[in-house]
Amino acid sequence: MIFQDFIKLSSLYHRIYAITDIDEDIWFFEEHVSNGVHLKYLLSGKTIGKRFPDSAKLYCSLQGNEEISIFIEDIFTSKQGRGIETWIMNRFIEFVRAIKGMVKIQKIHGEFLPDGEAGARKFFTRFGFEIKENKSGRKQIFAKPEWLKVVPVKGIEELEMKKIAEDWIYLKKIQKF
Repeated sequence: MIFQDFIKLSSLYHRIYAITDIDEDIWFFEEHVSNGVHLKYLLSGKTIGKRFPDSAKLYCSLQGNEEISIFIEDIFTSKQGRGIETWIMNRFIEFVRAIKGMVKIQKIHGEFLPDGEAGARKFFTRFGFEIKENKSGRKQIFAKPEWLKVVPVKGIEELEMKKIAEDWIYLKKIQKF
């Protein structure tokens, strides 16, 4: 399948996730591909039931024609060290694996700030990325799709949407919302 065909199918890629983290906070995430000027992948979410919700996201651009490269533009969570970023990267790797049969992915790459090199190196190498220096001397992560691996994450539980809906309906009946 050529990239133009994938662009047409990309609007069909839309997922919703509900998870709990190690602190038992509930998160809702939305994962989708959008077709603006460039094709973009976004996985973003936030906690619910808090006055000041935590948030997290992974944002990538997909570029190319016959072969595409995926550039990780940003990965962020306001709640660090709780497994959220690992869960996000695992979902991203599953997305890459899902589209790998539709399009030829040349590479996945991204740059990071010099002051975050040690943390980025430790984080990304667990998933199969290498750290390289680009032409301008900045450090970047680099991987071929077949190098990527899902990393076990502790303290994160994905909730079934069907169960959430059933619980809500039950509560609605007994509490007469």
